[in-house]
Amino acid sequence: CVSFHVKPGLDEPEFPGTGDVADTGVDEGDGFTVNVPLEPGVDDISFVPMFRSIVNKAKSVYAPDAVVLQCGGALLAGERDGQFNLTCRGYGDCVRLVRDFSLPLLLLGGVGSNMANMGRLWAYLTTVTLGLEASVPNIIPDEAEYREYFGPTYETVLPRVELPKNTTSFKAIPNLRRKVMNTLDRLKTKP
Repeated sequence: CVSFHVKPGLDEPEFPGTGDVADTGVDEGDGFTVNVPLEPGVDDISFVPMFRSIVNKAKSVYAPDAVVLQCGGALLAGERDGQFNLTCRGYGDCVRLVRDFSLPLLLLGGVGSNMANMGRLWAYLTTVTLGLEASVPNIIPDEAEYREYFGPTYETVLPRVELPKNTTSFKAIPNLRRKVMNTLDRLKTKP
C-alpha cells in the first residue's frame, strides 16, 4: 500500500495520529505500507515527478499482479480546505502512469467536497484510464443534464483557478522522496 495524503497534524479528524512516513503498518501488515505525507501547496510540478518515482519504485518492490488506485479529490485545487494545488491533468498524469503498467487496474473515487470539481475530475480520469482524453471535448454540451453545476465556463477539465501559494519548500519534496525511497528499500517484498 502506498498512500499520498495530508500530513498528519494538518487534518487530524481524517488522519488521527497515522500516516507519518515512518509508519509502515502494524502486526501482520508491518512492512507493507508506505506513507507519503504532503505539506500544503503541493502542485502538479512538485507532486507528479515525486509520484512517478515513488510508484515506480513501489512497483519494483511489491511486483503486484494488479493495482487498486484510489484517487480522492482532497489534493485538487479548489477543494474546501484550499490547501493543495493539483489539477485534473496532474491527477491524470498519475493515473496514466499506473494505467501504463499494463496490469489489471481498479480505479476508485474518494474524498471531495466540490460536486462539480469531483464530476470533472472523475470524467477526466475515466477518459485517461480508457486512453480517450484527447477525443473528449473540453466544453460540456448545452443539452447535458446538470450542466448548470459547471458554469460559468462549462469546461470538463477544471478551469484555471486562483491557486494558493505552494508553501512546500523546494527542499521538502526531495527530502520526503528520499525518506520514502529509503522506506521502500527496507520493506518486505510481495506477501
